[in-house]
Amino acid sequence: MIKTVITFLFLVVSLSLPGALSADPIAEEGGPATDESFIRAEIARLAHAQGAVQVQAHDNLVRIGRGAVALLKAALADPDATLRAAASGILGEIADPSATQALAPLLDDPHPSVRRNAARALARIGDEGSLDVLRGGLTRTDPIVVAEALSGFVSHPEALDSGEASARLRHEDVKVRRGAVELLAEQALRKVGSPEGEREALSNATQDADGWVVLNARIALAALGDTVGLDGVCAGVTAPEDWIRARARAVIASIDADAALRTYRAALASPEAHSHVIQEEAATALGALGRREGVGSLLPRLASPYADVRAAAGRSLCCLTGTSHGFQPDGGVEERARSVARWRAWWEENRYFYEGEDEAVPE
Repeated sequence: MIKTVITFLFLVVSLSLPGALSADPIAEEGGPATDESFIRAEIARLAHAQGAVQVQAHDNLVRIGRGAVALLKAALADPDATLRAAASGILGEIADPSATQALAPLLDDPHPSVRRNAARALARIGDEGSLDVLRGGLTRTDPIVVAEALSGFVSHPEALDSGEASARLRHEDVKVRRGAVELLAEQALRKVGSPEGEREALSNATQDADGWVVLNARIALAALGDTVGLDGVCAGVTAPEDWIRARARAVIASIDADAALRTYRAALASPEAHSHVIQEEAATALGALGRREGVGSLLPRLASPYADVRAAAGRSLCCLTGTSHGFQPDGGVEERARSVARWRAWWEENRYFYEGEDEAVPE
């Protein structure tokens, strides 16, 4: 009996220790889960037929981190393209500069996914050596490598001459043109490089057949002070394509906050068929902009027939005024009306302290 009690107490104490119930095979650095045999097994599982197994192996190797780099580099020579591509991607996530030289030859790999992942991995490593390899990638004829190299420099816009990007704005492959114009836009936004010398090429790019190229050319020009470019970015906020709208909203305030305010106000009254989506986005963006001049434009949206628009307007008004007045977008009509009345009273009392407040608040 005493022996049974002692055994029971031992189990209770053991299970109460940190990590006693951990199912994580990589719970301890240097433990059996991180030895060479385990890493080799996980690398082999990257080419497993079941996607879930591949994902688990990927996650385990990323968590092991630098301890897996040597064997991952060796896997880059594996005859299985699936494994080479997966190993390249993981090396990019680990971002160990020691992988650069092993990744470099894969820019000429016969399999497109391997070339793509290798270029992305080099961009994620992002040190001088890996960026030098990416510069070499720009000399390739393969559009996959060129496009990924340009896209890689978007995260390091100061590291590539603007002329290198500008020279590819007329490339026949749209992904190359997209990478080139995104890089020029990022340089203009961050005020690095010399994109101002590429105004003519950027102006020509606004006539491109691809909407993403056009928008980013306008962004670059707007960031360089071009009013026509700014008008184009503002128009992007109400574009039919959600990806165009998202990109325009992401940059417009950093280019011209006053233009952003005017654009969001106008978008709240958008007459387009998809206006409720645009109104929700504009209401949210006004709150993020932090300009109290937008309060008067948000108030009418509290009565929108769309709950998501009412909710977005309410959140932004709470952010801008510092109080929610108990507003519930799905509450009863009378309850919502009381909250709206309090916000209107606040606005009528305070609106003259803010620029652009002279527009009447619709009932």
